[in-house]
Amino acid sequence: MLEQKILNGLKEKIFNVSNLISKFGPNNLYTHLKTGKAHLDDLIYGVSLLPYELVYVNLSSNILNFDPDLSLRDDVKNRFISDPVTSCIAYPLLEEILFRVVPFYVGKSLGGERGGKIGISISAVLFAMGHIPNYKDSGPEAFTVHLGASLFYILAYLKGGLLSSFALHSSNNSLAYFIS
Repeated sequence: MLEQKILNGLKEKIFNVSNLISKFGPNNLYTHLKTGKAHLDDLIYGVSLLPYELVYVNLSSNILNFDPDLSLRDDVKNRFISDPVTSCIAYPLLEEILFRVVPFYVGKSLGGERGGKIGISISAVLFAMGHIPNYKDSGPEAFTVHLGASLFYILAYLKGGLLSSFALHSSNNSLAYFIS
């Protein structure tokens, strides 16, 4: 009985989030913020995905009973907090190049546009796996949360290129930095 109530509550939350996203999705938000200047619009598109990435991260973290802040290893947290430029700019830029740009172009050179999308999808798994060592005893949970986040970065990359995915990734890390 209690399990059914919990399941029904969870289904209702997911339904409400899904309705909210379909009504106020990133494309609607982006449409209202567009400037007509290509590079600025790429930045705006990346940042406009941030609320949806945060909804995913919070929802998946709650379902998995995973708190990224509490699970983060102390040495990783100290390194993250000690240098905002590295945490909020250098790491996101490097990771976007390594996990989005390079795999997309390698895949594209081997198999056209479809190959690029396959390459970038495989790299999403590698991105998530690469973040597991940052956490204490929460491998599957950390993997799931980072895989979903990586899918948002891919969406930003495919729509607006490196600038867009970097803007999203950097915004996410900056938010985490200033909340920590």
